[in-house]
Amino acid sequence: PPLQLCMEYYLRGQIHAFNQSYDWLPETNTACYVLEDPAVKEEALDKFLNATITASAFDKIVKLTIPFGFKSVFLGSYASPLCVFFEITVVMDNHAHAGR
Repeated sequence: PPLQLCMEYYLRGQIHAFNQSYDWLPETNTACYVLEDPAVKEEALDKFLNATITASAFDKIVKLTIPFGFKSVFLGSYASPLCVFFEITVVMDNHAHAGR
């Protein structure tokens, strides 16, 4: 599967500068973006992430996931090679976000 970035975030909210608190409506939206191979297009990926996750957008994120997979070969000394596929998901869970 391709490398992707999925964000669940609050749709609307208000920022109160006087006491540095936030009021978010409980409505959320989920957006997923398919990312290119970072080794090939590192500069384009960096620009994309900077444009997608700004400081104000980061405050609205409820959950951020980056699922990816890769293959590996285990070369045992007594058996034939074993091909293994790993599926990994990196999760930032911010459900306890109180808006402060």
